[in-house]
Amino acid sequence: RITDACALAGDFTITDGTFQTNNLALNIAGDFTNNDTFTSGTQTTTFNGSTLQTISGTSNTSFSGLTFNNSAGFTVSQNPTVNAALTLTNGTVSMGSSNTITVAATGSSARTNGYVIGNYQKAYTSSVSKTFEVGTANGYSPVTANVTAGTGSLTIRAVQGTQPNISNPARALSRYWTLTETGALTATLTFNYLDPTDIPGTATESAFVIQKYNGVFTQPGGSVNTAANTATIAGVTDFATDWTLAEPGGLATPTATATNTATATNTATPTNTATNTPTDTPTNTATNTPTPTATATAT
Repeated sequence: RITDACALAGDFTITDGTFQTNNLALNIAGDFTNNDTFTSGTQTTTFNGSTLQTISGTSNTSFSGLTFNNSAGFTVSQNPTVNAALTLTNGTVSMGSSNTITVAATGSSARTNGYVIGNYQKAYTSSVSKTFEVGTANGYSPVTANVTAGTGSLTIRAVQGTQPNISNPARALSRYWTLTETGALTATLTFNYLDPTDIPGTATESAFVIQKYNGVFTQPGGSVNTAANTATIAGVTDFATDWTLAEPGGLATPTATATNTATATNTATPTNTATNTPTDTPTNTATNTPTPTATATAT
């Protein structure tokens, strides 16, 4: 238990027992490991080192306020919950493939330059719009979920690259988002993509439509704003699983054009058969008709 605001230049480790902040601010410049119980009260824990920091341990940590402020970034290998304000000042917060950072229904989030790489969950107990500050190693690509009915939670993850089931990546966005839901929500979703990073040179952005994949692709509607680099769809009640953009033809397998370069060679030698028909030589038959001789007798 601390009795005054504390700034640690090194690592912070809970091996056994309970650590209480007594509602006092705690700044940590090193790594954080929680193998038992961390009780934050109403204070804010700030990670503000200058080299890559890790947040780990066998126990998932519940923070009141949590601030990430380190341009070198963070690696998180547990499932932390933020009950008050999550502040993403600087640095990417990498959650790995299976961990999730959660902002409780009582919490909020704000961003300057940081964002979450990996699973990011927010809870909804009423109709409200919340931004999921997610991205990938190559940039920030947030999603806004404006819940208009229902209660529950959404978990959103941005993924760099074309959705794996797109058969023609040359005509699709090089980014997709994976969504999961608990409860029953109705929401308007707005996806933000990077231009030109996410748009292949072979694709026509103005032809993009929203694509949803959950075993098969569907085109649920919505619109794409190429000036703002956003895609928006209202009235969503089924959030699973992957969302992306593509030309309608991007779902078809590219057609290969076969070029026939074979040259046919005629090796047969034609045989000309000449038929000579003999010409009969006509026979001229001469007929001599004797001329009668007249005999004159003189008297």
